[in-house]
Amino acid sequence: MPLDSPTHISKTILQRQQDIAIRAWQLQTLLFPELTHKYSGAMEAKCLEDIRYHLQYLYEALQAYDKNLFTHYIHWVNDVLSSRNIPTKELIDSLGCLKNVLKQFLSDEEASLAGIYLEEAIDILKLQAKQDQPDFIERSAMQHECKHYLHLLMNQERHAAYSYVHTLLQQKHSLQDIYLHIFQASQYEIGRQWQENKISVAQEHYCTAVTQQIMSSLLPHIFTTPKKSMRMLACCTSGELHELGLRMVTDFFELDGWDTCFLGANTPEQAITDMLRQQSFEMIAISTTMTFHIDKVRSTIQRIRAYPGSENTKIIVGGNPFNIASGLWKNVGADAYAGNAQEAVAVANLICASSVTA
Repeated sequence: MPLDSPTHISKTILQRQQDIAIRAWQLQTLLFPELTHKYSGAMEAKCLEDIRYHLQYLYEALQAYDKNLFTHYIHWVNDVLSSRNIPTKELIDSLGCLKNVLKQFLSDEEASLAGIYLEEAIDILKLQAKQDQPDFIERSAMQHECKHYLHLLMNQERHAAYSYVHTLLQQKHSLQDIYLHIFQASQYEIGRQWQENKISVAQEHYCTAVTQQIMSSLLPHIFTTPKKSMRMLACCTSGELHELGLRMVTDFFELDGWDTCFLGANTPEQAITDMLRQQSFEMIAISTTMTFHIDKVRSTIQRIRAYPGSENTKIIVGGNPFNIASGLWKNVGADAYAGNAQEAVAVANLICASSVTA
């Protein structure tokens, strides 16, 4: 099988990631002894964890045969580390050591391909200047309203945020606009601020939880939409804990008249086939935020395809990795990809209509 086949890369990177990480860290501390004193105890464990993350993202990028998945991750992790006063040089050195160590674990062909991905990431880091990330609030079509909503979240004014959203609804703002231009835009901005170390994990979790609570309060408005004879199942892959985006997608389908079944975060493959045994669906939406879950998206789709009676079920995927790599949805075996909830509904209606007329 040629090297450019996404299924060629062995799982050695994942199966031996702890051993590879230890060897890479040992090499880096040998070359730069000062790191031993700088990162000891719990900090050393954190360094090893970071290397394992590098390996997981590298593996998925190799599987998809798409360098952008890895270089995008490296951009992101460099921003995260830099905002916490960890110099880019240490990340460059880490990737260089990883490249050397992988030669001990992979075949020559695989090590060569992995080396190309790592070298490109290193070259990008060497050229990368600190760039300001986009302000998602400024790009929102409801900029003023989004800014005020985010202000309420950041100040832990949960009840005021709830009242504000319901007031906007009474003022004839559509649920779709509130979802896209307030909830989605504010979540992106919250993620950006965490990445730049401006807010804590606790603040990020609080803001997300409040938005989820407010979305739940809007369900009576959503469920009053007239229904059509179309069913959609929505799930995140096993291990994937980010479900808010998929929840938005599911609510958009309900607003369009679909009958939906939302399984949420961390859905085992068996749970999906259990649902298929109980009822049929025209559409299944699968979401993952973390690149190292792409392999699980692929295996989930394969399991759905193999299930008797699912031949006419369409599968749409979404999430950050699919936004980065434009052709990744084909690589995992999906029928389509969507970048947001509004697009997901439009694409689903289109491909389902096409299958009926085919």
